[in-house]
Amino acid sequence: MHDAGGSDATGPDAGSRDGNPLLRVSFQGREDEVTDADIQALLPVADHIAFLSLGKTKVTDASAA
Repeated sequence: MHDAGGSDATGPDAGSRDGNPLLRVSFQGREDEVTDADIQALLPVADHIAFLSLGKTKVTDASAA
């Protein structure tokens, strides 16, 4: 998994710069590297994810549920 603290996993407009606790998670350019394990790593912040882009990733339906 790519460090969610940087822009790799969450994109340049993630985080709460404006006090908004919602996250936008995208794996643009790294879709072929994303697996179910990466999605499991997002569980601690799942309540804050407003947008999750999984297009062209290797994430299975079981993990995305």
